[in-house]
Amino acid sequence: MSFRLFVLSVLLATAFAQSTTSRRHFRWSRHSRYRHHRTRTLRPTGGFYPTGGLPTGGSPTGGYATGELPVPTSAAAPVIPSSDVPSYSRPISSAPVSSVSTVVVTTVVTTPLPSTVAPTTAVPTTLVPTTVGPTTAAPPPATTSKASSISSYAPAPSSPSGDGSKKGLSFTDPSVLTPWAGKGVGWTYNWWTTRGNVPKEMDYFPMMWCPTKLSVKAWEDAANTAISQGSTRILGFNEPDQTGQCDITYQAAAEGHMAYMNQFKGKAKIGSPAVTNGGGQMGLTYQENFLNACNGNCSIDFLNMHWYGNKQNAVYNFQLQVNKTIALGEKFGINEVYVTEFGMNDGTAQDKADFLNQVLPWMDGMAKVGGYAYFMCSDGSLMSGSSISPVLGAAYASA
Repeated sequence: MSFRLFVLSVLLATAFAQSTTSRRHFRWSRHSRYRHHRTRTLRPTGGFYPTGGLPTGGSPTGGYATGELPVPTSAAAPVIPSSDVPSYSRPISSAPVSSVSTVVVTTVVTTPLPSTVAPTTAVPTTLVPTTVGPTTAAPPPATTSKASSISSYAPAPSSPSGDGSKKGLSFTDPSVLTPWAGKGVGWTYNWWTTRGNVPKEMDYFPMMWCPTKLSVKAWEDAANTAISQGSTRILGFNEPDQTGQCDITYQAAAEGHMAYMNQFKGKAKIGSPAVTNGGGQMGLTYQENFLNACNGNCSIDFLNMHWYGNKQNAVYNFQLQVNKTIALGEKFGINEVYVTEFGMNDGTAQDKADFLNQVLPWMDGMAKVGGYAYFMCSDGSLMSGSSISPVLGAAYASA
């Protein structure tokens, strides 16, 4: 009897242990399925999204992810020209290149004004002035045709400034220019009027950012100082066709150009406003409306353009926009174009370097392209900290 009770107790203990193990296995399996369902995908700028839960509208907060779009290897198929796209965006200059391939997001950003220079006049509450108050009389009406009048201000393309290179750098901190000494940089600008510690071998182009930022007299003094320090060109308003930038009507831009820029005819080469490649009333439509509003009275030596686009067909779309700008200039007797901002919104650093390796030699060979500046000389783009970035920056430096 005692032996039978012993065997029975062993069997009962074994059965209880198996039952406990089975329940634990069931709980673990259910938890595993739940965890699998909640597997998350890394967001482009940190944090996570649940799998399948990427937003269907809007964009993640800040930044952008790498897009895996094909690069054309032959003549591009018909595409929508970038100038016809109804939106305009450029990447945040400090955004690091991401290797995550989730969703492509572009973010419109404002070009920063250097914090070291304060406007000398209060900024009006509206960004679209109804009048521009010049301190000197406006030029008399033109007595010749529109094209010939502007052409009289526009010389034939000459050798680029600085050390002879078309390559330029846009910056907000002049210390980032130091590593570029001896890298063939011909000119620089910083969206403002003061040269600062720009290396002597590089020309500096002051910019009249917007009539809402400086009085005519303040700009006159600043530009004359820059010219006395060796500046050979002055840049017009920054993206007057873009909300968040200069953002004024083309009529106000024409009046402002005559008031601010015409006085430097014969002292320096004068650039038009820098327009985006946006569609609709932006971009080259705005530029042409501006030139028509000038009615032959604006002193202009070169047209100023910006371009941003995505990786797919980037080379084709960029060259198309440059050629359209050249054609517009020729229509008004203006024989030179400067590309003072350009860049790819998506893609890896190597994708962008490949883009530069194609478009920089092309622009160097274009007689009517006077200069270009990739956006921009800062950490995360052409720079990595205080050094030239090893892929994108190196491609620009070696061009």
